[in-house]
Amino acid sequence: MAGLGALLPMPVLIAVLAVVLWPTRRRSRRVLRAWGVVDPTDEQAHSALRYLAVRRALYVLFLFVIGPLVARLLPRLDQYQWAAYALLAALLLGELTATLRPVRGGTRVATLVPRTWRDLVPVWAVVTHALFAVLALSFAVFVLVSHPAAMRVAAAYDWIDYASGRGTVDTNGHPVRFNDPRPDLLDQSLPWLVIAGVLLTVIAVYGLVWLAVVRPVVGDPQADAALRVRSARVMVGIGVMAAAQLLVTALHRATGLADPIVRVSTLPSWLAWLSSVTWSDLMWVLLVGTMCWVVIAIPMRPRALRAVRAAG
Repeated sequence: MAGLGALLPMPVLIAVLAVVLWPTRRRSRRVLRAWGVVDPTDEQAHSALRYLAVRRALYVLFLFVIGPLVARLLPRLDQYQWAAYALLAALLLGELTATLRPVRGGTRVATLVPRTWRDLVPVWAVVTHALFAVLALSFAVFVLVSHPAAMRVAAAYDWIDYASGRGTVDTNGHPVRFNDPRPDLLDQSLPWLVIAGVLLTVIAVYGLVWLAVVRPVVGDPQADAALRVRSARVMVGIGVMAAAQLLVTALHRATGLADPIVRVSTLPSWLAWLSSVTWSDLMWVLLVGTMCWVVIAIPMRPRALRAVRAAG
């Protein structure tokens, strides 16, 4: 189980990251300025400090808990994918838990200007998330309905001796050794986990966005507005990255049905391009997802910033 092997140095890494990224009053002021609070007061900085500290603590807690769980649920994933899923799940659950926890000691303030989700999250971010999610679902369903084809591909591999490489040669005529792909081809649990991951992520992300829209203002209105926008955008950004990672997992499984080594055609002609997809191509999907995550989660939207300043 590759994931558990990679877990040994993880507590040390998590502890170091927690110390480095732990919020300070100065950092909390910087966050408020970035999200539209021009000159944060001590009270506003204290609210932001508490907001950030709760989330950092929950991220660390969930990463410790979820890491081994992901390794057990997805034993066929490599270390990179295992770490990515553990991190994304910890971020999602940490943000959601922090939003759902009751706030103590604050004063609820009514707002006269109704909010909509467009005040918090750009439309293009939601569309991007939907695109990644639909593609991930589509390829996961494709893998499920292609199980008979997967059985034919797995049967075509039966004549290969994986220990010696007998049955396959490279361009120089030398035997090729590679991992036995048959267990992955016949495993139906991963596409179901992709489907469940997409649906649960969508529910978590837009449940939080809805809460950010309807939740009453607590404490200072301007600081509350800034942190509200930040939470919604960070959550959607994490959702986009999670959907991109799930898409890569589903795509990688789908490419196994078009493996050129066994020369078994199991795909419709309009999906023939899957036979040429490599890990490098899949990394481009993750790169696009990462870029979208970064752009969504940084304060670049004038409408949101104006709303924060208007709250003051």
